[in-house]
Amino acid sequence: MREAVRLVVIFAALLGGCKAAVPPTVDASPAPSPVPGVAKTAPSPASNEQFIAIGTEPFWNAKIGGGAIVYSTPEEMTGQSILVTETRRGSSRTYTGAFSGQPFVLTMREAACSDGMSDRSYRYEVALTVGGGERKGCADPGTALKAE
Repeated sequence: MREAVRLVVIFAALLGGCKAAVPPTVDASPAPSPVPGVAKTAPSPASNEQFIAIGTEPFWNAKIGGGAIVYSTPEEMTGQSILVTETRRGSSRTYTGAFSGQPFVLTMREAACSDGMSDRSYRYEVALTVGGGERKGCADPGTALKAE
């Protein structure tokens, strides 16, 4: 019994001498641009703007807004919410996150776009990398795709 008490006292003394690990400080400032005189765009949390992106062959849908994208497919109609950061370069936007442990990168570029299935025109072309594959699509501001 005395041996057990002594072990508890030693264990408590060791714990008392330990310090909590301090997480390293993360520098959120953008890295210097490799090209002199050109500012590098720093990623930022996604804006509150809302967009809806769609693609065909294979079919997919992405509702963009509020720092997240809800990505859905015919196999997963309810979709999966993905936290993203947004990077802007001119009128282009890139949303970066992770989907099922793999990179999720959706880039919208302002350019006329057709979904190839209807006569509808969209304001943005979309390139999507998800699940190790690449997809193409179109997008509009969220309010533009409401039922007519």
